[in-house]
Amino acid sequence: MASEWQVIYREAGYGLGLAKHRTQCGTWVWFHGGVSWGVASVNAASADGRTSVEIVLASEPSYPEAKKAQLTRCLKLTDRALCAHR
Repeated sequence: MASEWQVIYREAGYGLGLAKHRTQCGTWVWFHGGVSWGVASVNAASADGRTSVEIVLASEPSYPEAKKAQLTRCLKLTDRALCAHR
């Protein structure tokens, strides 16, 4: 796992392109993120597969602090969406 992800996703585990993350409401979700030519995306699904969320951003920051802030906002939005259906 890239160390920059561990700053934001503290309890995350990673393997085979998927990461496991504990949400703010205590459930575990599977997620993956990526970037390509100015587009960034984060997606996640509940462990039972019944709920999922996809966030696509039309830009990807080039500065580390801005990238960290963007990932943190994505994490909060993802958690909010997945925890709302608990």
